[in-house]
Amino acid sequence: MREPNLLLDAALTYARDFGWPVFPFLPGRKKPIKGSHGYKDATTDPETIRRWWVRWPKANIGLACGPAGLICIDLDVKGANGLESWQQLKDRYGFDDTTICQ
Repeated sequence: MREPNLLLDAALTYARDFGWPVFPFLPGRKKPIKGSHGYKDATTDPETIRRWWVRWPKANIGLACGPAGLICIDLDVKGANGLESWQQLKDRYGFDDTTICQ
């Protein structure tokens, strides 16, 4: 019996259930695995995803947001509190934590 790899399972779920193309990031980082083309390599192919996470079992999961139809809001704001920045965005644009845009 194989040891479960929650990152692999999540990557496969994103691809299968949501149609989101994924690719591997360096473990603990927001940087694509060296030698890859990052989001340009993103795929929903389960065999490719398995191959990646067998090779790099601790890789973070990258999503190709544009092809997935997602918009990503990154609140890495130096000198500011991320929660405060998030609240300001919600107040300014009139959405909340349950907002889903399609």
